Amino acid sequence: MTMMMVGACGSRGTALFRTLYRRLQGIQDVKQRSYYLHVLKDEFRQHGDETDPDRISQIEQRSMQDVDWIVTECNTKRRPSA
Repeated sequence: MTMMMVGACGSRGTALFRTLYRRLQGIQDVKQRSYYLHVLKDEFRQHGDETDPDRISQIEQRSMQDVDWIVTECNTKRRPSA
């Protein structure tokens, strides 16, 4: 998963973090939600020194896509295999 962002972006990074955090709050299962919120925080810390504007834009776009996919997958009821 590529949920990462940058300390070098200041308020832009903070806004992205808040947006992703809020979207992840939509995961219904408490354990899954807790796991992905932890991953989000770790990824932000890990990539806090990113300074390349192109890479930052790429990360932002991918992060939004990933979070949308994660929330959809986590909230989709799995059908039992027959």
